[in-house]
Amino acid sequence: LTSMFPNSGVREYAKAVGSNSQRFAIFDFVEIRKYLCCFFGLADVPDGAEAALVLLADMPGITPRHIDMLIDAYDPDEGRLIVVPVWQGKRGNPVLFDRRFFTEMMAQTGDRGARDVIRAHEDVVVEVDMPDAACLGDIDTPEALAAAEAAARAQGLPPASGAPLPAAGG
Repeated sequence: LTSMFPNSGVREYAKAVGSNSQRFAIFDFVEIRKYLCCFFGLADVPDGAEAALVLLADMPGITPRHIDMLIDAYDPDEGRLIVVPVWQGKRGNPVLFDRRFFTEMMAQTGDRGARDVIRAHEDVVVEVDMPDAACLGDIDTPEALAAAEAAARAQGLPPASGAPLPAAGG
Protein backbone atom coordinates (compact mmCIF):
# COMPACT_ATOMS: atom_id res chain seq x y z
CA LEU A 1 0.00 0.00 0.00
CA THR A 2 2.78 2.43 0.83
CA SER A 3 4.25 1.84 -2.62
CA MET A 4 0.92 2.86 -4.20
CA PHE A 5 0.97 6.25 -2.43
CA PRO A 6 4.68 6.98 -1.83
CA ASN A 7 4.24 10.72 -1.22
CA SER A 8 1.16 10.46 0.96
CA GLY A 9 0.45 9.79 4.58
CA VAL A 10 -0.60 6.20 3.87
CA ARG A 11 1.32 3.61 5.78
CA GLU A 12 0.69 0.09 6.87
CA TYR A 13 0.85 -0.76 10.52
CA ALA A 14 1.15 -4.19 12.06
CA LYS A 15 0.69 -4.77 15.76
CA ALA A 16 0.71 -7.95 17.75
CA VAL A 17 -2.42 -8.25 19.87
CA GLY A 18 -2.35 -11.22 22.20
CA SER A 19 -1.29 -14.27 20.24
CA ASN A 20 -2.38 -12.72 16.93
CA SER A 21 -0.90 -10.07 14.70
CA GLN A 22 -3.30 -7.59 13.14
CA ARG A 23 -2.54 -5.38 10.17
CA PHE A 24 -3.99 -1.91 9.86
CA ALA A 25 -3.87 0.63 7.08
CA ILE A 26 -3.57 4.24 8.16
CA PHE A 27 -4.69 6.80 5.58
CA ASP A 28 -4.09 10.54 5.58
CA PHE A 29 -7.06 11.68 3.49
CA VAL A 30 -5.88 15.26 3.23
CA GLU A 31 -3.06 14.04 1.01
CA ILE A 32 -5.03 11.41 -0.92
CA ARG A 33 -7.31 13.81 -2.73
CA LYS A 34 -8.92 11.25 -5.03
CA TYR A 35 -11.26 10.27 -2.18
CA LEU A 36 -14.32 12.44 -1.63
CA CYS A 37 -14.66 11.26 1.96
CA CYS A 38 -13.02 8.75 4.23
CA PHE A 39 -15.64 6.08 3.68
CA PHE A 40 -14.71 5.68 0.03
CA GLY A 41 -11.23 4.72 1.27
CA LEU A 42 -12.59 1.71 3.12
CA ALA A 43 -13.01 -0.10 -0.19
CA ASP A 44 -9.24 0.17 -0.66
CA VAL A 45 -8.18 -1.13 2.73
CA PRO A 46 -5.82 -4.05 2.01
CA ASP A 47 -7.38 -7.50 2.20
CA GLY A 48 -5.08 -8.50 5.04
CA ALA A 49 -6.15 -5.62 7.30
CA GLU A 50 -8.61 -6.66 9.97
CA ALA A 51 -9.66 -3.13 10.87
CA ALA A 52 -9.40 0.51 9.84
CA LEU A 53 -8.93 3.66 11.86
CA VAL A 54 -11.13 6.49 10.59
CA LEU A 55 -9.08 9.58 11.36
CA LEU A 56 -10.58 12.93 10.41
CA ALA A 57 -8.28 15.42 8.73
CA ASP A 58 -9.54 18.36 10.81
CA MET A 59 -8.26 16.97 14.12
CA PRO A 60 -4.58 17.98 14.31
CA GLY A 61 -4.30 17.21 18.03
CA ILE A 62 -4.42 13.46 17.47
CA THR A 63 -0.98 11.95 18.06
CA PRO A 64 0.56 8.50 17.63
CA ARG A 65 -0.09 7.94 21.34
CA HIS A 66 -3.86 8.36 20.81
CA ILE A 67 -3.79 5.99 17.84
CA ASP A 68 -1.77 3.37 19.71
CA MET A 69 -4.22 3.48 22.62
CA LEU A 70 -7.09 2.72 20.23
CA ILE A 71 -5.23 -0.05 18.43
CA ASP A 72 -4.21 -1.60 21.75
CA ALA A 73 -7.86 -1.77 22.83
CA TYR A 74 -8.99 -3.54 19.64
CA ASP A 75 -9.42 -7.27 20.20
CA PRO A 76 -11.82 -9.23 17.99
CA ASP A 77 -11.37 -12.36 20.12
CA GLU A 78 -12.70 -10.42 23.12
CA GLY A 79 -15.55 -8.84 21.11
CA ARG A 80 -13.94 -5.36 21.06
CA LEU A 81 -14.68 -4.56 17.42
CA ILE A 82 -15.37 -0.82 17.47
CA VAL A 83 -12.96 1.29 19.51
CA VAL A 84 -14.05 4.82 20.45
CA PRO A 85 -11.93 7.45 22.22
CA VAL A 86 -13.53 9.21 25.18
CA TRP A 87 -12.61 12.40 27.05
CA GLN A 88 -14.47 13.11 30.28
CA GLY A 89 -17.37 10.88 29.26
CA LYS A 90 -17.81 12.33 25.76
CA ARG A 91 -17.10 10.21 22.69
CA GLY A 92 -14.85 11.57 19.98
CA ASN A 93 -12.67 10.60 17.03
CA PRO A 94 -10.80 8.80 15.53
CA VAL A 95 -12.68 5.51 15.72
CA LEU A 96 -11.31 2.07 14.88
CA PHE A 97 -13.70 -0.31 13.11
CA ASP A 98 -13.37 -4.01 12.47
CA ARG A 99 -13.60 -4.95 8.79
CA ARG A 100 -17.04 -6.55 9.28
CA PHE A 101 -18.54 -3.03 9.50
CA PHE A 102 -16.99 -1.57 6.32
CA THR A 103 -19.94 -2.30 4.01
CA GLU A 104 -22.40 -0.86 6.51
CA MET A 105 -20.23 2.23 6.96
CA MET A 106 -19.93 2.85 3.23
CA ALA A 107 -23.74 2.74 2.93
CA GLN A 108 -24.15 5.68 5.36
CA THR A 109 -25.38 8.99 3.94
CA GLY A 110 -25.22 12.59 5.08
CA ASP A 111 -22.60 13.95 7.44
CA ARG A 112 -23.50 11.70 10.35
CA GLY A 113 -20.44 9.63 9.64
CA ALA A 114 -20.58 6.22 11.24
CA ARG A 115 -22.52 7.25 14.36
CA ASP A 116 -25.47 5.07 13.37
CA VAL A 117 -23.15 2.08 12.87
CA ILE A 118 -21.71 2.60 16.34
CA ARG A 119 -25.18 2.93 17.89
CA ALA A 120 -26.38 -0.23 16.14
CA HIS A 121 -23.48 -2.24 17.54
CA GLU A 122 -23.03 -0.93 21.08
CA ASP A 123 -22.51 -4.51 22.27
CA VAL A 124 -19.09 -4.59 20.57
CA VAL A 125 -18.02 -1.00 21.31
CA VAL A 126 -15.18 -0.37 23.73
CA GLU A 127 -14.50 3.14 24.99
CA VAL A 128 -10.93 4.21 25.65
CA ASP A 129 -10.24 7.08 28.05
CA MET A 130 -7.90 9.53 26.36
CA PRO A 131 -5.20 11.58 28.12
CA ASP A 132 -6.52 14.88 26.74
CA ALA A 133 -9.35 16.49 24.77
CA ALA A 134 -7.74 16.06 21.34
CA CYS A 135 -10.38 13.48 20.34
CA LEU A 136 -13.07 16.17 20.70
CA GLY A 137 -11.40 19.13 19.01
CA ASP A 138 -11.65 19.78 15.32
CA ILE A 139 -11.08 22.65 12.94
CA ASP A 140 -14.16 23.58 10.94
CA THR A 141 -13.93 27.38 10.90
CA PRO A 142 -11.28 30.12 10.69
CA GLU A 143 -11.97 30.80 14.38
CA ALA A 144 -11.25 27.18 15.28
CA LEU A 145 -8.02 27.33 13.27
CA ALA A 146 -6.96 30.47 15.15
CA ALA A 147 -7.74 28.75 18.48
CA ALA A 148 -5.68 25.69 17.46
CA GLU A 149 -2.74 27.86 16.46
CA ALA A 150 -2.97 29.78 19.75
CA ALA A 151 -3.07 26.49 21.71
CA ALA A 152 0.06 25.29 19.92
CA ARG A 153 1.88 28.59 20.53
CA ALA A 154 0.91 28.51 24.22
CA GLN A 155 2.67 25.14 24.43
CA GLY A 156 5.73 26.48 22.62
CA LEU A 157 4.94 24.45 19.51
CA PRO A 158 4.65 25.53 15.87
CA PRO A 159 1.04 25.94 14.68
CA ALA A 160 1.20 22.90 12.42
CA SER A 161 2.43 20.66 15.22
CA GLY A 162 -0.93 19.11 15.97
CA ALA A 163 -0.97 20.39 19.53
CA PRO A 164 -3.93 19.04 21.50
CA LEU A 165 -6.86 21.40 21.16
CA PRO A 166 -9.00 22.60 24.02
CA ALA A 167 -12.32 20.81 24.35
CA ALA A 168 -15.18 22.31 22.36
CA GLY A 169 -16.88 25.04 24.34
CA GLY A 170 -14.11 25.16 26.92
